[in-house]
Amino acid sequence: MIITRCAHGQANESRGDTGHELQARQGHGRRPAGLEPEHGLASALDGPVVLLDDVCSRPVSRSGGAAAVSLAIIFASGRSLREGMYPSTPWMRKSDACCQHVNALSGLLLIMSALASVARAELPADPAAVTPLPVGAPAPDFTVHRADGTPYVFNSRHLVAPHIVIFYRGGWCPYCNAQLADLRLVEPKLRASGFVILFVSTDRPELLYSSLKAADIHYTLLSDGQLLAAKAFHIAYHLDEAAYARQLKFGVDLEATTGSSEHALPVPSVFVIDTSGVIRFEYSNPDYKVRLGADELWKAAAPFARVSGRSLR
Repeated sequence: MIITRCAHGQANESRGDTGHELQARQGHGRRPAGLEPEHGLASALDGPVVLLDDVCSRPVSRSGGAAAVSLAIIFASGRSLREGMYPSTPWMRKSDACCQHVNALSGLLLIMSALASVARAELPADPAAVTPLPVGAPAPDFTVHRADGTPYVFNSRHLVAPHIVIFYRGGWCPYCNAQLADLRLVEPKLRASGFVILFVSTDRPELLYSSLKAADIHYTLLSDGQLLAAKAFHIAYHLDEAAYARQLKFGVDLEATTGSSEHALPVPSVFVIDTSGVIRFEYSNPDYKVRLGADELWKAAAPFARVSGRSLR
């Protein structure tokens, strides 16, 4: 669903999906690896054992992931795998201590798996299911990195100029290169009108400029390899194994370009943020081949521009 919103206009949607239909397309978390009772320490102990089959037998969603984490913490607390009491002998006390250490390690591994599943569950698997922050919402604070690796902190509560935040996928994307080349037509005029323009991609800091194919790009390019900014604006989505394989087929290894194994991308988006830190215009298109043009960006941003402290409206 293409979403274009502006503070002085109505939201436009290219597809008439209902809220329920949109929610129905939300991605689900992956199922964590189950505990196999026929293998490992559990099979070496006679008598009933305490397993977490109930947790591992269903997918982990936001609520399911929380349940898995909670039970994993209980599992890691050092309780014996066996229900009941061991005989109070030195050998059995040593065996019980060993079980507690194994329980703790297994519980930590389960916690890590559950947290990873919850993190994936928070991102939709379909870019069309992304729901960006709307016009009128406060812009989130975020930290990204410059090309030299130093942090760039965006604090929406202390803006002295209106901002335009442009999210693109990376320098490896030909459509991103075409967009950045097109925006050269309007970028000087936007800066002269008082805007600070931030171009945010998933590329690692050292790849920000070297990966671009467009010539003579002198923008402020920022790295969001962990997609923290994209997640804050609610435009990130997770690539499943098939989608990631297609990227590899085209020579794009996201793990190498982002420095992360999360396999996620932002939906190409543009946000205009005024000096009060409020989003005044938002454009997001799940079809990465379609971008907001230079003329459209100027028309959307001009009403919120400021020159020498004066609004151009």
